[in-house]
Amino acid sequence: MAAKKKSVESKKEVAKSSVKKSAKAVKSPVKNKKSSTSVNVANMVVEPKVEVSTPEMAAKKMSLKTKIAIVAGFSAVVALLYINRGLLVAATVNGEPISRLEVVGEIEKRFGRQALDSIITEKLVLQELRSKNMSVSETEIQDEIKKIEERVKASGQDLATLLTFQGMTMEDLRKQIVVAKAAEKILSDKVTVSDQEIAEYIKNNASSLPEGMSEEDQKAEVKDQLTQQKLSTEFNTMVEGLRAKAKINELVTY
Repeated sequence: MAAKKKSVESKKEVAKSSVKKSAKAVKSPVKNKKSSTSVNVANMVVEPKVEVSTPEMAAKKMSLKTKIAIVAGFSAVVALLYINRGLLVAATVNGEPISRLEVVGEIEKRFGRQALDSIITEKLVLQELRSKNMSVSETEIQDEIKKIEERVKASGQDLATLLTFQGMTMEDLRKQIVVAKAAEKILSDKVTVSDQEIAEYIKNNASSLPEGMSEEDQKAEVKDQLTQQKLSTEFNTMVEGLRAKAKINELVTY
């Protein structure tokens, strides 16, 4: 009987152990399920961060960058306009601006015809020079500028100051020299001064010639004056002929 009791108790212990193992086996999937659920929840928390890189969010970011770029560009333009305000506004009178366009318009009214004729003449002369396969070198321009500087200095003046007083720049002087040199080259065969002409001029204009000059310097000075007079006459004749042949279409009437 005692043996039977022990056998029964042993069977009961085995049964209890099996139940416990079964319970553990049943519980473990639940734990895994909870763990899986927690991982999913964690992933759901992270998902909004991933949405930042979606096309819509990228487009919003690009839109913001574009707006910033536009504002920065506008600010830069405003700054440049302020720094270079003299390009648009010539002056202000008690805060009221006078635009450069107003000044240009007024100048055109007063001197437009003269300025346009001068530019047309310059174009015609340089075109004629090119048609004859001629040109004015930089050396010729610089040599002439030196001569002018020497003459101005001899009279006690400064070339830069004189140009400013006449409302001219060095570039304006260069253009005049180029046109004058071009005319000399084109008309060289038509402008000649003989020794007889020089002698007659000295005889008839002795009182107007500079004192203290040697005979050679006097002759050179007279020859230059007579050459310039003839050149001026021939130049006007040439320009009239070039205008008559040219196709000039003036779009603005002064």
